[in-house]
Amino acid sequence: MNESPACARRKMIFSIGFGLVLLFTPLLINLLIFTPLLASEEMSVVRLKVDPDTVEKLLKEGEILIIKENEQGGRFKFVTAGILINATPDEVWKTITDYQHYPEFIPDCDKVATAPGDAENVILTSFTVAFKFSIIKYRIRYTLRQVHQKEKLRIDWTLKEGDLAEDVGAWELIPLEGGKKTAAFYSLYSDLRSLGYLVKYLFKEQPVMEIAITSTTAILMARAIKAKLEGKELK
Repeated sequence: MNESPACARRKMIFSIGFGLVLLFTPLLINLLIFTPLLASEEMSVVRLKVDPDTVEKLLKEGEILIIKENEQGGRFKFVTAGILINATPDEVWKTITDYQHYPEFIPDCDKVATAPGDAENVILTSFTVAFKFSIIKYRIRYTLRQVHQKEKLRIDWTLKEGDLAEDVGAWELIPLEGGKKTAAFYSLYSDLRSLGYLVKYLFKEQPVMEIAITSTTAILMARAIKAKLEGKELK
């Protein structure tokens, strides 16, 4: 008996989703799920009051991945990836704020332009990103309003305009070993469903794909910064 088109489509989506889970599972080295806090400020490991020694011990075992659940259930709120970098917080800060050189070491980043924001510590950063999702190639543009808080070793951003409906995130740095090393945490939520019907349909059929893709994006970003600072090849 021949399969119906709907049945065949569901099987294809399941295969793609299952393949992504198998691909991304090795990246989820330490999985921690916390209860809800508040918007951009909740993207904070410091607020959890975790002992720096504990953070360092965890990071020496591999990346930390924090998935923040939505208070009402359903879709997740954001993902945080943590990594140990053999560089001072000042060196890490200079690298993550060197936006115009991102295309040289950040995967899928084609172009970056910056402009002054509405305050002294605010920068408007416009990104052009090209990537492939399933069998479809995407090229998206968006501008982030980034708030630099050097004294707190923290950067927060929200979407100003662009092809995404929402993009919010943060960088947070924690000095370790007397400031010789840095625990870097990259938090992110992007509304990938706003990229079109196909993406929205795939995520509806396989919700784990949205978490897997966002988790991988966060981990790769953290790894790219580490690789750049330590002079290693990105893995």
